[in-house]
Amino acid sequence: MKQLFHDDVLYILCTRNLYQLRATFKFYEEKYGIPIDQEVRGCGNGQMESMLIKVISCIDSPEKHIAEVIGNGTDEDSLTRAIVTRAEVDLMKIRGEYFNMFQSSLEDTVIGHTSGDHKHFLMTLLGRTI
Repeated sequence: MKQLFHDDVLYILCTRNLYQLRATFKFYEEKYGIPIDQEVRGCGNGQMESMLIKVISCIDSPEKHIAEVIGNGTDEDSLTRAIVTRAEVDLMKIRGEYFNMFQSSLEDTVIGHTSGDHKHFLMTLLGRTI
């Protein structure tokens, strides 16, 4: 495994900013021909490996990570938190990633998992009225 150690990865993740990390991930893939998250898979115990993969995924593609969080066992709190906190950041990208992953719109999920004023509020943030 090209001398990739958990401690080194943790150090880098904790001491670099978002842009440095994305550049590091890109450089790693260009140099070694494999994305760093795939390299981390299978290089340690399950918990540490899983945590590193999630952190790398969230840094590398936050829209995809949030779409996955919403889609996996959607609960009202996760759905609300994702929409409210990302409404003015990258919600359009999250909607696209969500559709690509689950072949269903985020709007349909909101309609199916919420009701009343709460549903109307979230749909307004999504730019839709019902």
